Amino acid sequence: MNKLSERLKKLRKEKGLSQKDLSAELNIPRTTISSWESGSRIPELMTTQNLATFFEVSIDYLLGRTDSRNPVHIESIVNNLYKSIQDDPELIDFIEKLTYRSDLHAISKKLKDLSSNSVNKLIRVIDALELDNNSI
Repeated sequence: MNKLSERLKKLRKEKGLSQKDLSAELNIPRTTISSWESGSRIPELMTTQNLATFFEVSIDYLLGRTDSRNPVHIESIVNNLYKSIQDDPELIDFIEKLTYRSDLHAISKKLKDLSSNSVNKLIRVIDALELDNNSI
């Protein structure tokens, strides 16, 4: 059995569907689904895309190229980040500095898992450091 056949069967069962139910949902003969699940045949590209859409997974997951059902696409991360920072010049400056300042990069990695309470404490520490630097 190949990855596609294993994953197709697993996804179908997760949805609580029989091969007959799935064939009715997708308007595909039950015998075709059976042959996909046994690994004796593989679906055409457009059908694979329809299967991925139906099961809400990526084609790469269905084919066994990744174990992540819905991998995050870097483009969507960048677009969301851009929307978040477009009106904040200080944040834009910080993100630009992340590309060449390994110290800021290391701190940002540690910050991502801190609780809000811990981040607020850290902000107070940073504020104190800024006051100390300004008084020198």
